[in-house]
Amino acid sequence: MRGRRAPPQAFAVRWELAEDERFATGVRRGEFVARPERGHAVHVEVDGLASGRRYFYRFIAGDAVSPVGRTRTAPADDEPVRRLRPALASCQHYEQGWYAAHAEIAARDLDVVLFVGDYIYESATSASRRVREHEGPVPRELDAYRARHATYKLDADLRAAHAAHPWVLTWDDHEVENDYAGEASPSGLDAAAFLRRRAAAYQAYFEHLPVSPAMAPRGPSMRIRDQYRWGRPAELWTLDVRQFRSVQACGDGKAGGRVMSGCDELADPARTMLGAAQERWLAQGGGQPAAVEADRPGHADEQQRHRHADRPAPVQRRLGRLPARARPAARCRGRGRGRRIRQCAGARWRRSPPRRSAAAPAHRRPALAGGGGRIRLFVGHQPRPGRTADGRHPCEQP
Repeated sequence: MRGRRAPPQAFAVRWELAEDERFATGVRRGEFVARPERGHAVHVEVDGLASGRRYFYRFIAGDAVSPVGRTRTAPADDEPVRRLRPALASCQHYEQGWYAAHAEIAARDLDVVLFVGDYIYESATSASRRVREHEGPVPRELDAYRARHATYKLDADLRAAHAAHPWVLTWDDHEVENDYAGEASPSGLDAAAFLRRRAAAYQAYFEHLPVSPAMAPRGPSMRIRDQYRWGRPAELWTLDVRQFRSVQACGDGKAGGRVMSGCDELADPARTMLGAAQERWLAQGGGQPAAVEADRPGHADEQQRHRHADRPAPVQRRLGRLPARARPAARCRGRGRGRRIRQCAGARWRRSPPRRSAAAPAHRRPALAGGGGRIRLFVGHQPRPGRTADGRHPCEQP
């Protein structure tokens, strides 16, 4: 809450996970030391849970007991489940509106919430559009980013949506700075200063959101991409379209949505949105996440120090500070087989062909035998091509 701070020392937080809301059946318990350098965040992975079922959890610190949260594990990889029920959300500017959609999400019987970017907004909106206010000016340091996340969590509907379902997240630009690209800041900061700001933003993001402890940031680098399955029918791949991307082409160095085209930069084959390492990871079918630093030029030694060689634990075994994550994917409706990648509400999808050559690599063989391909959804924040009346993208602010 505003005006209150956690004590500056570490303290123990107990967690409990159970099969029922009264915590009488199948209870798991543990203790986590919450440290001030991590904002007293608690991220726990719980092993050996049953696939495809609901669980309830809570946290206890001293005499304080958290509200009970609800999560669920994904079906087993070979289970022929009939459906997946996701909610898709993004671009939730605190000052521009109330979170009625999150109240609806909390009340629905869903499998997962997919949040595809702009969880917070670092900048203010115009007074004419403002229905409530951020707690302070534009954040640039760790304490300010923490305060911004805490302000968003003051919204009861957002908290209810987190407590009701597991979440899978990726980010866009406003979690750090509007229209940033890789190490480049549109506000004119030099690379070193901007990376310090990005490190603060990434740490606050990790502290306040239900992501795996394996994703803990290392300085200005953090792995957000991941790969999930929902039984036989679906896969979900979360993509990072900010940390390694090229600076926007045809630009004038300023932030904000504008139509700019016709420059030589657009033809440069070295331009990228995902970065070379993430492109390789995607082409190779996921597997072990590559080093989070691998796309930063001139940082070979740092790449070795910060390499994430460990593969994350199965997601159905994770319990986070907020609801534990399942291993979901989402499905955009379409007919036919082998369709090209298309945009669908901020995500890109394709249907895997049902048959491939027996000589194809294992990761490229059909996910389902005997007909009917698996849906693959690639989630990265990409606003739909349409613009508002004043020429802005849907997720840009005035």
